[in-house]
Amino acid sequence: MTSHFTFAKSRTDSVRTPTYILDWMSKTYGPSYFDPCPLVENWSADKHTDGLAIDWKKINFVNPPFSKGSMFLKKVYKEAAQGRTIVFLCKTELTGRKCFRGMCDIIFFKTPVSFPGYGNKSPRFVCCLLLFHKNAQDKYFFFESLTGSEFN
Repeated sequence: MTSHFTFAKSRTDSVRTPTYILDWMSKTYGPSYFDPCPLVENWSADKHTDGLAIDWKKINFVNPPFSKGSMFLKKVYKEAAQGRTIVFLCKTELTGRKCFRGMCDIIFFKTPVSFPGYGNKSPRFVCCLLLFHKNAQDKYFFFESLTGSEFN
């Protein structure tokens, strides 16, 4: 359960989600959450499903192609307005726009997110999780301190 995106040293728009994030998702929401843009090697619009063009499910984890982060964030708003829970991995530059204020909680990482396949190198940007859910109160959390019960 991963997604496509580009960062400085990536040769592809597909990068795996770190296991600890997916483990947290499974512990918090169960293993049956939906990933609208999973990792697909050699992704092609002609052959594969576009996560922007489909309806999402009740519980979603989205590690979007970072080259299309703003487009996916617009989709997140539409899906969240329908009562869906969405955990959205993004660059913190998207959070600076305050356009989601009151619609979600923000989870910051105490250490840089390192993506599998790039050794111990961190990208040149900072990531966070935007958590859209019915009880969102515009709160801020740090990933290492979460148990999952904060969002029930």
